[in-house]
Amino acid sequence: MPFNRVILLDLASFGFEKQSKSFNLQLIKMIQANQLPSLTRLGLFNILSNFCDVNSELTINQNAIAGTVKVQTLSTHKTTGFREMFDFMIKYRAASLFEEVGKYTNTSIIARFANFLQTQENCEQIQVANDAAAFSHVNTILGKSDSGFIYAQLPDLRAAFKRNELEKAKAILIECDHQIQLILDQLLDNDLLIVTSSHAFNQSQSSIHRGQSYLPVMISSPKFTHGKDLGIDNHPGSLGSTVMDAFGFLDEVIDPLPSWLSSFK
Repeated sequence: MPFNRVILLDLASFGFEKQSKSFNLQLIKMIQANQLPSLTRLGLFNILSNFCDVNSELTINQNAIAGTVKVQTLSTHKTTGFREMFDFMIKYRAASLFEEVGKYTNTSIIARFANFLQTQENCEQIQVANDAAAFSHVNTILGKSDSGFIYAQLPDLRAAFKRNELEKAKAILIECDHQIQLILDQLLDNDLLIVTSSHAFNQSQSSIHRGQSYLPVMISSPKFTHGKDLGIDNHPGSLGSTVMDAFGFLDEVIDPLPSWLSSFK
């Protein structure tokens, strides 16, 4: 099922740890208070139920896939997770998702430091200072182009976690939820929205977590006819496979990891 547009929103630092449940429980309370309706419809409550002792009924709507991907964080560098998620082998060399997709379709990278990604010669690079600017650029591109790949890394949440401002982090998530709904409202039949995080932040240590983290994966398209719970996936590289698969380029990858779209074929 090829797609014309793929929008990937990276809620950088938004991840979960089984040994640290405090913020996860606060998220559950926010969902119960209907403060995160868009993320809830995309499956956030189902995801959190794997990390908190709560009884949950399936709340993923018919147009969404939801689950978590387990990653090993090996350093505190801000690109940790990118290589696992977005790099793969083509013709006996490593390549990045941005490099390969950029060869075939319009590709935009929106981030606070748009030039920290390894290979992006074929991409439009847009540097932003905050989430508001990032979402503004996403909406502008959606309004003027009916094809392409948009990657937006949202910087505000990571900054709040780094300063241990958890109340501000919750306010940022509420605004992100509102902006995600505006994007959902604009999706065309051949659009795919992916909401995930490239790394998790360890609230207990005020640093990017070194060890094992679980990153949310929420995928939605008007083309989907049913929902799916991914559970916990052990292959972060499936994200890159999913984007390549969405554009019909997965055959370019040598020994690709499974695409999360495979169950809809």
